[in-house]
Amino acid sequence: MNSLIKINFFFNRVNLMPHAVPTFDDVLAAAARLEGVAHKTPVMQSSFLNEQLQAKIYVKCENFQRMGAFKFRGGFNALPN
Repeated sequence: MNSLIKINFFFNRVNLMPHAVPTFDDVLAAAARLEGVAHKTPVMQSSFLNEQLQAKIYVKCENFQRMGAFKFRGGFNALPN
């Protein structure tokens, strides 16, 4: 069994697969809910990764959120409105 099949099997077993793909309107609605709640975080380059991978690597600094958490936006949007 290849690794992709194993991963899909795992997610299907624990029922974490999304039921529907979000639309662009869903993304806009999520952004509107976060307005004034979430910080606008920068996109920065990593000189270490750029050098190691011989490419320009950009990282979104979600660790700059108030909670220091990468999952703040998703968690906030998962709460009932």
